[in-house]
Amino acid sequence: GSGFVVSFIDLSKAEKRNICPDPVCNHKDGSCKYTGFQNIRSYGDEEIYYDTAEIYNENSFYSALYEIIPSEDTVKEIFRTKMPPAQEGGGRLGINSITDRFIFLDEYRYYKKINERNEEYREYEIKYYRYIRSTGEVEHLYDISGVENDEETPPQTDGTGEVELSHLIFTDDKVYFCGYSEYLKIVNYRSVDIPDGYKVMGSDCIYRDIPTGDIWLGFRMKNEEDVENFKGYICRFKENGELEKISMPADNIYDFTLTDKYIYYTVFDPVIYGYAREGVVCANQTKSRIWRVSRETLENPELIFDGKCEFLFNNPTTGWIVYGDCIYSDYYSLEGLDSGKIFHRMGSVVAINFVENTIKWFNLD
Repeated sequence: GSGFVVSFIDLSKAEKRNICPDPVCNHKDGSCKYTGFQNIRSYGDEEIYYDTAEIYNENSFYSALYEIIPSEDTVKEIFRTKMPPAQEGGGRLGINSITDRFIFLDEYRYYKKINERNEEYREYEIKYYRYIRSTGEVEHLYDISGVENDEETPPQTDGTGEVELSHLIFTDDKVYFCGYSEYLKIVNYRSVDIPDGYKVMGSDCIYRDIPTGDIWLGFRMKNEEDVENFKGYICRFKENGELEKISMPADNIYDFTLTDKYIYYTVFDPVIYGYAREGVVCANQTKSRIWRVSRETLENPELIFDGKCEFLFNNPTTGWIVYGDCIYSDYYSLEGLDSGKIFHRMGSVVAINFVENTIKWFNLD
């Protein structure tokens, strides 16, 4: 039957590649072992990938974790858990996050129930595990259970100790860096207060500096209507708990990314195109300009790319990254509708080489 495989961009070569290493494979179900994976994950620059998939065996239903190593042409099941049959409920195994030592997993199950009014509802159970990459062992961490669609409770803390930057939780006034967490349960955490009137720039603007253990993150004002007084800044959250504000060349930073030598950033300088729908502004908040400054000196900022409003670098979902001399970002087109204007994702990734002044396109859809 038909099948599909995941494609990705090799940032070191600026090339599109398939997860399947066979250049003549037709990627059909049953003949290509790389088909069926949709949410492949890896850690850092490793070329070892992980994903989950469902397994149906006669009347049994399983969800399994796989390790995928294209250079060795291997796809190996490394953990399996049994799920309720369809007539009773369902479930799935998911990857929360990956570190150099662990893969954090959650096993979600639900069971169909009937209440006294003969209405169907679901009871759920979530088991949390961590897979130890060096040994292949799986440790059970804790369980959560309840009734779906119940009102969410405030975050609860449980335990302290070593913190893996593997999961984030945002509340109105704090951001938590957690070892493993979901459904508002926080375990092994450190937290940073969010200043009044500000919000965190986003999970794509939070970085762990591996040599030092410091966490870099940014805050910007919620109110974007007062352009003249808009503020945004970058901080470094040190291992000793100190939060240091970085003395950047601009005080209206909108978002940023980090490399070994530079801080790349945008500044708030919006162009308003109209409204996507009532009350929702369609805007390019940064005029497609990206700057950089040396991490060592924090002086002599460079405008490395002026996209003249042709690119949308402030998308809250996909963000943008810098690797080598290239900026990578999803491409969005500004389109007009009867109800207003929107940015529409075009299914392409653009690689902008700001040294050679070249652009390369990758069509992924």
